[in-house]
Amino acid sequence: MDLNPYVAACFIGLLVFIVVGAVVVLIKFPPFETRRETELTRAFIKETLKHYQIFVWAVDPIKGTVYFSSHASELSGLSREQVMGKPVQQTGLREAGFGGLVDLMEDAVSGEPTEVQEEVRILTPNGKKHVLQVRLSLLGGNRRGTGVYVLSAIDVTESKKIEERFRLAHEGSGAIIWESDMNTHEYTFSKRWNELMGYEERQEPYSAAELLKMIHPDDLEQADEKRQSHLSGEEAAYNAEYRMLTAHGDYRWMQAHGKVLLDSRGRRIRFAGSLIDITDRKNYELQLKASLHELEQMNRELAAMQEELKQQVELLVESQTRLQQNEDNLHKLAYYDPISGLPNRMLLLEKLESTLADPDQQAALLFIDTDNFKDINDSLGHKWGDVLIREAGERLNSMLPKEAMLFRFGGDEFVMLLIGEISPSDLQLLARRLINGFKPPFAAGQGELHLSISIGMALYPLQASGPEELIKNADLALYRAQKQGKSSFVLYDASMQLELQSRMKMEARLLSALDHDEFKLVYQPQVDSSTGRISGFEALLRWENPELGQVAPDKFIQIAEDIRQIIPIGEWVLLTACRFLKKLHNSGYEGYKISVNISVIQLKQEGFVHTMADILQKVDLPAEFLEIEITESLFMESSERNELIAKLDQLRQLGIGIALDDFGTGYSSLDYLRELPITTLKMDKKFVDPIEQDEDSRSLASAILLIGHSLGLKIVAEGVETASQFHFLKTHGCDKIQGYLFSKPLGEAEVAGLLSKWDDGRA
Repeated sequence: MDLNPYVAACFIGLLVFIVVGAVVVLIKFPPFETRRETELTRAFIKETLKHYQIFVWAVDPIKGTVYFSSHASELSGLSREQVMGKPVQQTGLREAGFGGLVDLMEDAVSGEPTEVQEEVRILTPNGKKHVLQVRLSLLGGNRRGTGVYVLSAIDVTESKKIEERFRLAHEGSGAIIWESDMNTHEYTFSKRWNELMGYEERQEPYSAAELLKMIHPDDLEQADEKRQSHLSGEEAAYNAEYRMLTAHGDYRWMQAHGKVLLDSRGRRIRFAGSLIDITDRKNYELQLKASLHELEQMNRELAAMQEELKQQVELLVESQTRLQQNEDNLHKLAYYDPISGLPNRMLLLEKLESTLADPDQQAALLFIDTDNFKDINDSLGHKWGDVLIREAGERLNSMLPKEAMLFRFGGDEFVMLLIGEISPSDLQLLARRLINGFKPPFAAGQGELHLSISIGMALYPLQASGPEELIKNADLALYRAQKQGKSSFVLYDASMQLELQSRMKMEARLLSALDHDEFKLVYQPQVDSSTGRISGFEALLRWENPELGQVAPDKFIQIAEDIRQIIPIGEWVLLTACRFLKKLHNSGYEGYKISVNISVIQLKQEGFVHTMADILQKVDLPAEFLEIEITESLFMESSERNELIAKLDQLRQLGIGIALDDFGTGYSSLDYLRELPITTLKMDKKFVDPIEQDEDSRSLASAILLIGHSLGLKIVAEGVETASQFHFLKTHGCDKIQGYLFSKPLGEAEVAGLLSKWDDGRA
């Protein structure tokens, strides 16, 4: 009978009592016909020992072997007749491979301690190795020469194998990927670290001292010892379990696995590995221990009530069944996602470890992320979000190729793993088929929802050397695909790693750029087309870093938004631009206005309207001289669209003007324009450039001017470079002109010189 490794020890204790009771009945109370109850008890105990396959060997120091169970006979290959009545050394058990049991019995009969419990390994006559959990007790008499010595054992070989497989299956798997520089001993983590532990995203790595402070004081010594043992070469890998402090103040159990990686010359280059959250498993173990405590209590009660033996054994079998069910539930909890029912990240990592252990194996991994799930989840709630995750998983499963597995990686991310040879072209065909499979809408109550996906892909061993690198490279490809827009797919190439390194460098430099005064503003004049005089300026941000040099705005603005550094940068831009304009007003140029670009990240920030009002008050600048520029894409897919429009309404109430930048390059409609509280349309350069070339372009530019004016908006044309462009725009009523025809963007000192020339009549 195979026992759960968690309850084997407890179960052995109870079986020993059963064996002792059996020997009491079978040896001390012979079966007289007048003792019917004794006969029934003997029959029940024999059946019990037979059913549970218990090895029982009882020896009287004088009479020799007095009992040898049927399972003992079956396992050793010796008949009861060969053993019964024989002294310990003449039973033939040692020759049958049971020398360990013979040694225990000899020690007991010779007067050694009579209470023994240990594991003994045997080799049966058929050549199979077994592990027996053994208990030896003295029944009656004293320690020398009287009483009966009872040795009982059960086979726990399979339980040991299960326990070992369970341990090996969890080694090396993890949800959080980490890496440490061998020189600086600084650690970086995957995004899952922030999601699970609740810490804010940060660009600088963690020091070893920081991480040690997060480990529970009771676990710190053993965790550090295991790490040092591996780093010193004493252990082949780093494996430890300990509690770590989250940002919320509670501790979570983590299973750590790692290894020092070497370069081709055998030098240490980095220490990398993974962390798996095993809190649920640890909590479940506590429940199992509580169940074991109940079983131990049951064992003590059985010892006092031999007449209820049958009832208690049945209760034990029932408890064993319940514990087996709990173990099955624990396995499902550890390896399967409760929402989608799909295998989870832990099972993916385990599958990758076992699959890629074969040096000749080939595989491909597709990292799949939904494009607009967050907006749907925010607008409809988590209940519909869970439904959508489940249906998205079912749809992907329906398109699953042969020899492939689908996993839910976390959030709205899925991973498809293909085992075997597959070409890059076939992989791209599969990605296109998966994306097309998401074109039909999903049912949502009485309505429909449209969900699209983007995919990053990587091949093994062509583009990765192991499981962690395969996942990381597919994730990098997914990031590139999402930058291209919805419903995109990208196959990993080595340039993505360089791009990531470049981005990380730029992120680090951006974080300190304000403190080092690396930003400056330049100002491009806006000219009133009817008077030909300057009416204001657009403030444009420039960044010059000592290491990176001049960095174009289209290279760093998006990164600043991603790391939310745009908030302090944007506030600095607003304050600096308003101070510049106030200085112009104080110099006699009272009518000029300033236009400043803002990011959606700034607009979403709580208290943004209050910040704007504080800046105007601090500079003492009337609100009507400030205009902010937004892009139409800022609202197109935002679940917070109504909230953002409400903030713009508050800014308008303060008197601040609002311009819609790059009009016509997105998806604007007339209804949409009426909904936004804007005062100005900015005609993009792409509509200005072709005015001189063909009639269609002139008609389109005229239409934009007509639409804007019909809605009561001012029109500013950007990128005007020739006199004929200016003449056309002026003739068709464009209100303001901006471009190199009049001036490039200028520094603050250059603006003063330009204004003096314009005052001298140069305009």
